Amino acid sequence: MQLISALTLAMAGLASTVSANTCDRISFKGGNQYVVRADGVSDIPGICGGLRDNLHGRSCSVYPFSHSCVEEGGQLVWKFSSTDFCTSGNVEGAWWEATKNRFGDIQCVLSCQNREAFCD
Repeated sequence: MQLISALTLAMAGLASTVSANTCDRISFKGGNQYVVRADGVSDIPGICGGLRDNLHGRSCSVYPFSHSCVEEGGQLVWKFSSTDFCTSGNVEGAWWEATKNRFGDIQCVLSCQNREAFCD
């Protein structure tokens, strides 16, 4: 019984780590802006380099001067704008390739909080 309780606690901890990550996709005329936030990421500069490389490897053209990947308040914050050809799946795949989901996965969702966003 104690083993089951320990496993339940471990799984609950893992679930909370995974759910702490967010990926918002904001659609605009001519493309999308992505904002990824993740907790507990070590070696943020190294992961950021991998994210950018993996994104380009997926044929995602990032608009000039729109890319940033930094540490903010203990979180990795990755922001960029790209053409419509760069899908949520491309971004999620670039994350997986750079992190192997060691810090949890991401699932990019359409965010309508920006008043200029095109939302369905």
